[in-house]
Amino acid sequence: MERRIVKSSVDSHYDESEQELIKFVTEKLKLMEDQLLFKGDRCPSLYELNLALASYEQVLLSLTAMYQTARWKAMKTKDAFEEWFALKFITIRDEVNPKNSPASKYYSSKEIEYMVIANNKEEYSKFRSAMALADHEKSTISRMIEGWKGYQFILQQ
Repeated sequence: MERRIVKSSVDSHYDESEQELIKFVTEKLKLMEDQLLFKGDRCPSLYELNLALASYEQVLLSLTAMYQTARWKAMKTKDAFEEWFALKFITIRDEVNPKNSPASKYYSSKEIEYMVIANNKEEYSKFRSAMALADHEKSTISRMIEGWKGYQFILQQ
């Protein structure tokens, strides 16, 4: 197991995003649990079963809206990162590969990408952790929708 002595900015930004994700997942699971009829402690009445069937579609629509919001956030975060990265890349490329220099002396795209990361560690790790958080939120809601669809099967039995 690798042991680090110094904590990098990547660690701190990912730790913050992880805490936000845990809070997000906990809140969303609590909301979903509050809608569940069968919690294992008793058998619901026919009235409660009808209520559950009637509210099923509303909960599914709410989960779908949450998924679309999370999907939009993930796309927006990715686009913001790509725009930022492109601007940094072009700036560094223009500095290290002057137009009057022969092409054989140019730095490669990969080398310039590494320069962008090395020169902008803090901002880069913020963007990357924000993208990871948005992606995990989207996948969490997607799994909740899958689980909710399974709940429909139980209600109809």
